[in-house]
Amino acid sequence: MILAIDPGRDKCGLAVLDGEMTVRYQGIVSGREIEAYLKQLLNRFEIEGIVLGNGTFSEEMEERLKQNFNLPVHLIDEAYTTCEAEKRYREEHFRGLKSILRFISWKPSRPVDDYVAVILAERYLANRR
Repeated sequence: MILAIDPGRDKCGLAVLDGEMTVRYQGIVSGREIEAYLKQLLNRFEIEGIVLGNGTFSEEMEERLKQNFNLPVHLIDEAYTTCEAEKRYREEHFRGLKSILRFISWKPSRPVDDYVAVILAERYLANRR
């Protein structure tokens, strides 16, 4: 399984995917609490490596991960992941009139950092194949 992180100063998106690209976990956690939360995920899942988006705060997060965890860290391109995550969120959550008017770019009512983490993991796993 792969743990993916969309790093940020205030919050980080997290996702755990298995080798079949099935999402086993996704969520958002405070950037200050990420190490403690990752320890919980590492106890819960058999994580083989960490995928880290290469955007804002990635260098700082990579250092924190390498200092605190004995897992390989793989940087992956974050380009266009927020747009893709917002689209995926809309497809999963917008119903009724909003689903009929899909051509309008409705903004999600919550952060989509966890969806970004899922996309990062999917990109990594697809490139690994």
